[in-house]
Amino acid sequence: MYGKTPVLTGVTFDIGAGEAVGLVGTSGAGKSTIARCLAGQEHPTRGTIAFDGTPIRRTPRHAVQIVFQDPRTSLNPRWTVRRCLREPAHNFRLPEPGGDLLTQVGLDPALLDRYPHELSTGQCQRVCIARALVPDPRLLVLDEPLSALDLPAQAQILDLLRAIRHDRGLAYLFISHDITVVTALCDRVLVLDGGRVIEHAQAADLLTRPQHPHTRQLIADTPRLRYPLG
Repeated sequence: MYGKTPVLTGVTFDIGAGEAVGLVGTSGAGKSTIARCLAGQEHPTRGTIAFDGTPIRRTPRHAVQIVFQDPRTSLNPRWTVRRCLREPAHNFRLPEPGGDLLTQVGLDPALLDRYPHELSTGQCQRVCIARALVPDPRLLVLDEPLSALDLPAQAQILDLLRAIRHDRGLAYLFISHDITVVTALCDRVLVLDGGRVIEHAQAADLLTRPQHPHTRQLIADTPRLRYPLG
């Protein structure tokens, strides 16, 4: 809630260790507010956000990391990739990451000394994902991480996120307005509308047996199913 204007009302959900939960809804539904609250950038006026039973404010900052929608505005244009990755390592007093981390996100280590303007948008988003992985988080909040990318790059980043989750045992909160993207990656999906969760189901069930009219409309508005559910 900002001032006297309610943004979220009665939103309750949990994310298990290693689980991918999707949050889908139209613009203004409150998705990014949830992301900022989980990342500690906003604080709810009521209710509790807990991590392993501990209030999120007392959770070690490295445990929850966030990847934003626009990778180009998320990276400092004056910093090389190396410095972008060095910053969180310095903040958390960790060893400086090297080329191995870039390899893990599908980038050539030779890009360490490049600047964001020398990279494609998809490469920039891979750098943002690598930066979020530096402190070895347990939960990754992905706030519309594909919306700035073209379709081939979206599919590649989805494959990368699947692989990272498998290799690291990470939990995800994947936020999108595109129900196809969410169901392609996540185990469970919550549908948000007007700051409330109006439906909560397994990903496959949501596509085949949607219960709420708003969910059915979101599916109907999807041009085509573009991503495999593997």
